[in-house]
Formats: sequence, structure tokens, C-alpha cells
Amino acid sequence: LIMCFFAVIFATVDVYNKNTIKVFLFTLFFVCFGVFLNVLPTLMYRHANGLDAEVAKRSSSESEIYGFKIIQLFLPRTDHRNTYFSKINQEYSNEFPLVNENRNSSLGLLGAIGLLCSLGIVFLNLFNKPKENKLKFISLLILFLVMFGTIGGFGSIFSHIITSLIRGWNRISIFIGFGALLVLFLLLQNWLQDHCTGR
Repeated sequence: LIMCFFAVIFATVDVYNKNTIKVFLFTLFFVCFGVFLNVLPTLMYRHANGLDAEVAKRSSSESEIYGFKIIQLFLPRTDHRNTYFSKINQEYSNEFPLVNENRNSSLGLLGAIGLLCSLGIVFLNLFNKPKENKLKFISLLILFLVMFGTIGGFGSIFSHIITSLIRGWNRISIFIGFGALLVLFLLLQNWLQDHCTGR
């Protein structure tokens, strides 16, 4: 849903098109309808039996605990097969605060390179050296997701103002990883087309 909102904002600002709004509203309806069907049994149970007092109540402050830190995107995995790399993550996890399930937010080597490339594309567009629109969109989306997932980021604002039911913002790193890999391989594809097509 967050990515849908970003996509429609990007499309509206970049090239305004009424069809973009229509597609967004159509998509939003089906996403919300799907979520409603998913939680309907829970709502029916609560209506019939009331709230379960034994279920843990989530606090908006937990979004600060379960976000990731930027460094964790670049650190090697905790269970890395190379003991040296595994030790790097372990040392960080033992010495620094607010380390929990977010220790698994690592993007891996290729993902980290892709993330750096996406940030580079964003900066190039700031200095009027635009890349193709697809790369610009994906790179800005990745930056947007990083701002949501990081500790003290937009996820904390969302949790504090809207709802605290979403707290594990570190899990958004999966989408960041996919986006970073996509950027990396799109750049590789463009390079191959420019240099290896016999032109």
C-alpha cells in the first residue's frame, strides 16, 4: 500500500495523468477489500466475544525498537558462511543498542551495491544528470522505503499518529533488497546493451 501511494505521487508529479489516479483508486480498492476479507473472521469473533485481554497490546514505541539501522543493510549476515564476516555482524550486534530481529536486515553484497547505485541515481537526478525514468522511480522508491524502515523514520510517525499495529518496520528490508537488485541488474543490462551489441 505504501508503494502504491508512492507510485501515484511520483506519476502525478512527474507526468500528470488522470488515468494514474483511476488505476491507483482501482488498486487501492482491491487491496483494502483483500485486507478486509482477511481480517473479517477476527472482527466477527471480536463482535461476538469481545476483545481478548490476554493478547499482547502493541505500543507505538515498538516501531522504534523494531526498525532497522542503515548500517545493518550493509553488514554481512549473522550466519554468514565466512567466519570473519559473521564475526563482524556479531561484534556489532553485541556492542550496539536496539539490535533484535533487525540483525537480519542485511541486503548481501549485491543488494548493498544496488542500494548504493540507487542512492547515486537519486543524487545524479538532483544535479540535472537524469537517468531513465524507470531507474529514477525505483531508486526514489527504495529511498522512500529506507525512510520508512529506519529507526526514528516515517514508520515511527505512522505508528505514533495512525496505528501501532504495524511495528516490525525492519521487515521492509526485503522490498528494499528486491529493489536494489533490480536497480543493479537494470544498470548491468543497460551497460551490456551499450557495449556488447556490436555497435
